[in-house]
Amino acid sequence: MNNFTKLSSAIITSTIWQEDNPTRIVWVTMLATADACGRVEGSTPGLSHIARVTVEECERALDRLMSPDPYSRTKEHEGRRVEEIDGGWRILNYGKYRERRDPEKRREQNREAKRRQRAKGAVSKKSANVSRDQPRSAQAEEEEEEEKYTPPTPPAASRPGGRKSFVPPTAKEVNAYAAELGYNNFSEPNKGAEFVGYYEERGWQDSHGRPVRNWKAKLRSVWLSKMKKPQRGDFYWLPTEEQVDEIYAQCAEVSA
Repeated sequence: MNNFTKLSSAIITSTIWQEDNPTRIVWVTMLATADACGRVEGSTPGLSHIARVTVEECERALDRLMSPDPYSRTKEHEGRRVEEIDGGWRILNYGKYRERRDPEKRREQNREAKRRQRAKGAVSKKSANVSRDQPRSAQAEEEEEEEKYTPPTPPAASRPGGRKSFVPPTAKEVNAYAAELGYNNFSEPNKGAEFVGYYEERGWQDSHGRPVRNWKAKLRSVWLSKMKKPQRGDFYWLPTEEQVDEIYAQCAEVSA
């Protein structure tokens, strides 16, 4: 049995703590052996054995736990803590305290994450906001893609300092580059115009507000990464009725 129950410190100010020792011991034993739904499976002799009380003491404790308690802070079920079910018992307020435990656990995890973040110290601001236990974001993959692959670009006017200025592509150039990478269906419908229009409306900035420095890398990492490359046997056009008639005419000429 590997169950885990977080025991609240409020138990020592509850009315259960004013009960006799066997009742308190049986109650804590039931909390420790309950499953995720608050069920405690077993018999009265079995429960008395693991609680290290006599059978008579266990019976009196169960009777007290299943009786109404007018001074209980939990008013549901008239203050009863336990009910008898087939094969054992069920702790009535178990779900209430389990739900209270989850926000406390999240707050503890957030505090621990902040401590780890402060301990990094010399790590740059960019990497300090990303947990080592989490997968890389799409932003990080895109930046890595831009660094490891920089295809040749058309000549452009140079800025002061020697850095080339960004030259927005045309829709035709975008479609041609996608076809060069093997995405022949990218221009149907005209995705190149959609790509150019999307970034023109944003002043050639991405969704995070960063300037687009390499439109080809952006096209590969964001627009083409979810598309299927054409495979042998795939069809991307259907003939018109005139083309079908022409094909039949050519076949008739050959057969004649």
